[in-house]
Amino acid sequence: MPHFVLMIREAFNESANYLTWSFYSLITAYVSIALLEKNNFKTGFDKFISKLVFLISMFIFIPNIWFISLVFGDKLGSFAGFASFVICLLMLMLNSVPAITGLVDKKKDL
Repeated sequence: MPHFVLMIREAFNESANYLTWSFYSLITAYVSIALLEKNNFKTGFDKFISKLVFLISMFIFIPNIWFISLVFGDKLGSFAGFASFVICLLMLMLNSVPAITGLVDKKKDL
C-alpha cells in the first residue's frame, strides 16, 4: 500500500503545474465570453479580440487537462488516466464558477 500512495503523490506533484495552467486559462476563457456578452462592442475588432482570447485560452486548457490524464495514466494505469481527465474537468469547471460569478457581479457594480 505505501508504494501506491507514493505513486499517487508523484502523480499529483507532476500534474500540479498543468492544473494551474488549466484553471487560469478556463477563467480567462469565461471572462472573455462574459465580456463579449456584457459589453456592446462597437467594432468588429473588439469582438475578434475577445473570440481570439477565448480560443487561445481553450487551446491552453484542453492540452493541460490531457497532460494531467497522461501523468496519472503513466503512474497508475489507463483507468486512472481516464478518471483523472473526467474528475479534473468537473473540478475545474465547478471551482471556476465562484471566481467568474464574482467577477461578473463586480463588473455590474462598476
